[in-house]
Amino acid sequence: MKNLFAAVAVFLLSFPAMGTPFCPQAPDLSVQKELEAMVEADQALRGSENSDPEKEVQADLAHRQRVLALLAAGRIDSAEQKFMAALLLQHTPAMICEGKLTSQSRENYLLAHYLALASAEAGYRPARRMVAMTLDRYLWLCGKAQKYGTNFTVDEKTGKRILEPLDPATSDEERALWDVEPLRVLKGE
Repeated sequence: MKNLFAAVAVFLLSFPAMGTPFCPQAPDLSVQKELEAMVEADQALRGSENSDPEKEVQADLAHRQRVLALLAAGRIDSAEQKFMAALLLQHTPAMICEGKLTSQSRENYLLAHYLALASAEAGYRPARRMVAMTLDRYLWLCGKAQKYGTNFTVDEKTGKRILEPLDPATSDEERALWDVEPLRVLKGE
């Protein structure tokens, strides 16, 4: 009986180490801080009036490499961390090739989409719109119509935003599920 009790105790004590649903582990705060710093740097580069495209590309490549390493090590686990990883991956560098915008690594947008989806499904509200944005960017860079309408280009002559080709079967109700504006708003009507 004593051996049975000891075996059950060892079995139950092993759950926290395995990270089972019975004893969820707290997010790794060092990873949280690292992702927060990368996101802050990412947004600062994009929010600057004097942004340097070469600096953006170099930062995006470094961020992508680090996020992929953290994912491979299984260190990104909270909904907020998945959202931040998605935000960073959806900024994978792109280039103009034969007059078309082409991603250096389209699969990063799809990975970003699944990370955002996991984050949204876990209840992290800011991830909802990212779900639509990452899927749209992936489809658009694969030469397909976007689903929700979150990608625009800017007409160099007029400076106006132009909505990229869009799947007409997507309803405003479906857009609303992912915190995307109705089509008339996206079109500027």
